[in-house]
Amino acid sequence: MKRMMIHAAALCLVAVATTACAGDGTTSEPTGDETTSTPTEAVTTESEEVVPLKVLVSSGNPQYIGTVGVGIAEGIFSDLGLEVELEIAGSGQETNLVIAGSADLTITGTADLGSIEGQGKDVSAIWAAGGGGLGVIFLAPIDGPSTVDDFTAKAEQDGCRFATTSPGSTTWQYGNAFNSALGLECELVEFGGSSEVISAIAAGRADVGVSTPSNTAANAALDEGQLQILIDTREVDDPTVEALGISATVDRVWMGLADNLEAKKASVRRFIEGLMLAGEIYQERAPEELADLLLTLEVVQAEYPTPEDVEDLVQGIESSKPYVDWNDGQITPEEWDQTLETIGTFGLEEFDPTDPARAYDRVVDMSFYEAAAAAG
Repeated sequence: MKRMMIHAAALCLVAVATTACAGDGTTSEPTGDETTSTPTEAVTTESEEVVPLKVLVSSGNPQYIGTVGVGIAEGIFSDLGLEVELEIAGSGQETNLVIAGSADLTITGTADLGSIEGQGKDVSAIWAAGGGGLGVIFLAPIDGPSTVDDFTAKAEQDGCRFATTSPGSTTWQYGNAFNSALGLECELVEFGGSSEVISAIAAGRADVGVSTPSNTAANAALDEGQLQILIDTREVDDPTVEALGISATVDRVWMGLADNLEAKKASVRRFIEGLMLAGEIYQERAPEELADLLLTLEVVQAEYPTPEDVEDLVQGIESSKPYVDWNDGQITPEEWDQTLETIGTFGLEEFDPTDPARAYDRVVDMSFYEAAAAAG
C-alpha cells in the first residue's frame, strides 16, 4: 500500500506568543492545503520550544488514524501552534522506526512496551489509544465450522492454524487466549500485517484469526461473504467470551522514546491537548461526517480510494467509537496493573506481569497528559 504522509499546516501561536511564526517570521494564516505544507521551524513561546512531530501508524484502521486524523483535518493541532505529520508505515514497522529515531510517536500494544524496555530502550506510554478489549472478533473462513463447538471438535481432530501478525503482538496474545479458553493447541502462524491475516483466513490458509470490528479489510471480507464471525467479544454474556478473559483494560497506547519526548515536551503536550479536543469531535459527530473530514487528507484518501472503501471507513469509524481513546486517554496505575494481569493469562512465553520493566512507574508517563489537561 502506498506510503503517504500529511502535514498539519502551522499557525502562529495564539495570544501568548510573540511575533515568532512559521517559516520566515511573518504572520500567516493556514492555507488549507495540508498535503503541500513544509515543515516549520521551531516556534518559541516563553521558555518552551515547539517543533513539528512525526507520528506513524500501522494501517488506515480508524482505531489508529481516527483521532489524530481529525486533529489534523480540523486544524486543531495547527490552532495549538503544532505541526503534525502522519504517516502509515505498515504493520510491524512503526515501532521499529520510532525506536530508531525516525519518528516521534506511534501506537503499540501494551504488551510490547515491557519487551522494548527489556531491550534497553527507555520508552514512555503517554495516551491510552484503545481499550475495552477492543471488542475483538474471532473470524473463520465462510466454509468452515460456524459454531465454537463445531470448530473445537474439528480442531481437536485435524489441528488448526491461528493467523497472527508478529510474535508477541496483540493478535498473537489473542491466539494464546483463544487456545487457552477452548483447550486447543492451534498453531500460531505469522502472516505479516493485519490485512495479510484477513486474506489468509479468507483464503483458507488459516482456520481462525482475530480482528477489531473497525478493521476495513475484515469488514470487506465479511460483506463479500468470505468470512464469518466465530466469536464476537462484544457479546459480553456469551460464556465463551467470558472464558477468553479479555477484560476492559487499555490495549494500545501512544508511545515514543522517553528522552525524545522529554526533549520535545512542549510539542508533546500540545499533541495530547489536540487529541483531547479531537476525541470529543470523534465521539460527537456522525461516522459519515467523520469519514468526509478524514478524506480531506491525502494519507486517508490513499487508503480508501473507492466508494466501497469509503463505506468500509464509515463502518469502521462507527465500530471503533466505544474503544478509541480509552478512558479519554488517561492511563491509571490500577488499570495498567489490570492490563498486565490480563495479558499474563494469554500464555505468552517469558511474559511476567510483575517484571519491573513493565511497571507503571517505569513505562507510563502521564505528565504530558496532566500538563495538557491543565492547559485546557
